[in-house]
Amino acid sequence: MKIVFINGKIASGKTTIGKKLYDLIKNSAFIDGDAFMQINPFNPTKNNYISCADSIINLIDNYIKNFNLQYIFVSWVIAYEDIYLKFKEHFNKHNLYFYYLTSTDEILKKRIKIDIKNKVRYADNIDKTYKDFFNKEHTIIISNKIDDTVKYIEGQVIKIIWKNK
Repeated sequence: MKIVFINGKIASGKTTIGKKLYDLIKNSAFIDGDAFMQINPFNPTKNNYISCADSIINLIDNYIKNFNLQYIFVSWVIAYEDIYLKFKEHFNKHNLYFYYLTSTDEILKKRIKIDIKNKVRYADNIDKTYKDFFNKEHTIIISNKIDDTVKYIEGQVIKIIWKNK
């Protein structure tokens, strides 16, 4: 099983890229980690991130049991090193790939303003665009153009497919 984590700044395109890869690559599953962060009111505490990570691990474990799947794409903010290490240790028998998306502050702010207008994000997200999250041992990608980023990751995954067969 190949598990691809797409981590990165707010509005860097994690969910969009994860969905596009899922659509493009057959025998795959997509997990949007934000779905596990629906806590009202949301408080981005480490405890909440750990709880979300545990839920993601459980879902990945369930997908691994499906022998038709070869790839799992997970888009989520991996905010802490110990959560990254938890994923890495738990899935150490599988091929793991970690990408970290970022972009220029101008592009990130523009994306967030569009999301605010579409009621996908809240206004306080603009201030959070500057925050970097854990990215050690990740492949760093400047995600200014979503389609180029998808092609790059797809190319890497295809290399992975042939390398591991």
